[in-house]
Amino acid sequence: MTAVLTQIAITGVIAGGLLATPAGHATRAAVTPLSHTAIIVGGTTQTTPSATLAQTAAELFLKPLGFDVDGNSAVCVIGTDACDAPLQVLTTPALVQQGHSSFAAAAEIVRAVEAHFAADSDTYDAENPLFVFGYSQGATAVTIAMSQLAHNGIDSDAVHFVTIGDPYTPNGILSHLEPALESLVGPQLAPGIIKFFDYFIDFMMLPELDKTPADLFPATVYTLDNDVIGDFTGAFGQGGLWGALQGYLVNHVEYLGLTPEQIADATTTVDGDVTYVNISGDIDHSAAWLNAVDHGMFDSGLWESLYNTAVAFAYNLFGGMEQFFTDWLGIDWGGVEETLNVWF
Repeated sequence: MTAVLTQIAITGVIAGGLLATPAGHATRAAVTPLSHTAIIVGGTTQTTPSATLAQTAAELFLKPLGFDVDGNSAVCVIGTDACDAPLQVLTTPALVQQGHSSFAAAAEIVRAVEAHFAADSDTYDAENPLFVFGYSQGATAVTIAMSQLAHNGIDSDAVHFVTIGDPYTPNGILSHLEPALESLVGPQLAPGIIKFFDYFIDFMMLPELDKTPADLFPATVYTLDNDVIGDFTGAFGQGGLWGALQGYLVNHVEYLGLTPEQIADATTTVDGDVTYVNISGDIDHSAAWLNAVDHGMFDSGLWESLYNTAVAFAYNLFGGMEQFFTDWLGIDWGGVEETLNVWF
């Protein structure tokens, strides 16, 4: 783990995190490659990340940490024959119903990571970690999977988790939503509103964490200012409900549309094994949003996810959410239960 953390620290200094000074893309590109394999997990409605999304994520968020994206940026889908490309995208439910979907995705992440170590346990170490990248709901699933992988004995030096739009930050939505609602409507009404939305979004079963666990694996968490998922306090504090809505529809979408220079112009804080990279600065949000659309934001299974979300809602009306995953998606719920048992 020491080598990886050293690399992060060096990158953080270069990027201006620890010294709070800006740096350019050319400096970032000089980072010595550490790793050659990454698992890519999409967010809500991104069932199977596209090649464009995977390559953009690697270029913007993995390359500064030592991922060798310049050597080979080929992409394959995990579960297909001979998926041995450097960028390996993982199919997950990616439903609007966050809770069950995130745990199912976490179980798939655990299965994929353990398959890599079962195939060749000597391939990954502190000098050549397996990267696991998650966006939004994928970031939630990554956090859930971290605990199970640690519980299952995966070498903490050999995996590096990277997330964007992550709700498990110190300012994230999961630990600040209820207090914000209470400030608007009072403590009597807030629980009822949350319960109402939970019926449709299924988020109350997610682990209650105030931040990413800092003592399991090396992790790097990128957050864009006023992204309501990763920076709820910023978005809500700046504009209330309107700021929160804008933070979801605009800022939360922009990650894949940022430039390397904008990401380099960030501040970095370290909490144990977790490095938080907070992206701010002078960003043209319209350009970043449109650029994100061009870089895979909506071409990773959107319609499939929305259709499955509607089917899942129908199953849930009759109390059969688990049956939806087994009967409709063909997911082994026993594996998901193993993940649930780590947490509950």
